[in-house]
Amino acid sequence: MSDIFLISILILIFIILTLKHNEQFLLGFVIVTLFTVTNDISPVLRPFIHTTDFLILFYLFIREYGLEFSRYPQVPKMIVYFFLLFYSSMIMASVFSNYPILGLEKITRTSVFFLIVYVFYGIIRTQKHVNTVVISLFITGMILVGSVVIDFVLKGSNFFNEIGSARIRDFGLYSNFNTTAAYFIIIFPLLIIGLNYFKSIYKKILIWIGIFFLLFGLVLITSRAAFIGAFIGSIIVLFILNRKALTWLTIIAAVIVLTIFLIQPLTNFLDLALRLDEGLSQRDHFWQLAFNIIKSHPVLGIGPGAYQYEEFNYFPVLFSSWMGQRMINLNEITGGNNNSHSFFFVFISDMGIPGLITALALPFIFIKMAFITFRKYFLEEKTKLILLAIIASGISMFIRAFIESIGILAYGFLSNDLPFWLYFIILIKLYMDKMKTEKKPELSLEHSKLS
Repeated sequence: MSDIFLISILILIFIILTLKHNEQFLLGFVIVTLFTVTNDISPVLRPFIHTTDFLILFYLFIREYGLEFSRYPQVPKMIVYFFLLFYSSMIMASVFSNYPILGLEKITRTSVFFLIVYVFYGIIRTQKHVNTVVISLFITGMILVGSVVIDFVLKGSNFFNEIGSARIRDFGLYSNFNTTAAYFIIIFPLLIIGLNYFKSIYKKILIWIGIFFLLFGLVLITSRAAFIGAFIGSIIVLFILNRKALTWLTIIAAVIVLTIFLIQPLTNFLDLALRLDEGLSQRDHFWQLAFNIIKSHPVLGIGPGAYQYEEFNYFPVLFSSWMGQRMINLNEITGGNNNSHSFFFVFISDMGIPGLITALALPFIFIKMAFITFRKYFLEEKTKLILLAIIASGISMFIRAFIESIGILAYGFLSNDLPFWLYFIILIKLYMDKMKTEKKPELSLEHSKLS
């Protein structure tokens, strides 16, 4: 308890010194500590630090807006419609579920999550705030990658033995490597953009070091979904900024792939490193389970939160088999969360047809808003590049969502979903800013006509 008391005093002093002087610094502090102070570091320290973070967030929001609800920032109608669809889907599925209380728990948790997202949305008012969020996410990602590399070094493992075995995976600050992998997709486009934006040779060297550092961490956790996401993000960025480099990237990638398949030792190494002998890393079993649920509950699904009990009625393998035991253990480890290993399968199996519509509506809204906003900021270089990073990361995350269930909207898990939504609310903020500036001239014109 003495350690916690000391930490609380230090944090109180920190808040007093910074609260009136540097709001951006506080915002960055909150983001970095939310994602890096995990249960794997200290299950006692984490709730304390996170509670402090939330108090800072709500204080900053109330200090700016008070209780004048008319001043609270608005969101686009398409976002309002999405939330109406999402909550209607959850409520209907929960009401007709065998476990409505679990559905209510998921709805409550998700609502708290979106309240936090809205508080962030209210705090991000200026370009400085936008820059702070992007930089903080980048710092967070590098810290998480660093934790993976440090774990590897502390183990004293041989790189080729480690990768060749493909059974020992260094997780860093998160025991779930898929959570860490999502941050690769969030920050990798920033490095590719920096490589094309900065002209200084020294900055380019630093960026290349950062790229190889990220790739090394990515190899250590051997997340194929993150590899795909980083590659797709790079393609999107280079297609907009440097198509010549994209051509070279395509040629190099083709040569590497061809070389690997022609040289048998490299083929074997890749097979072990990416666990190709396991097919889709047993995802096909989880997808079969989800498909069995969907066949039996096509209209409204089994209800949010019901997966932990219903999955045993639709097992695609014997309970006593190795895969059956692994699926049962995963149910226990994840607290019964839907392990369909696909964002879309989670929504369909939990909420049926409304869940499918909701799952498709979110990427549609994101992409539509992204391209509208990107066109409007095309001549504003720095903002355009931030938008490009958001678009590249967002599209990559949605493609990853076909084979991963976390990272977008997993019923309000902060460490999994908040990075994506921080990017999304920057996109919404920039979109709303342009909508407001375009309406002002129209209003002025109407006023002059009336005069």
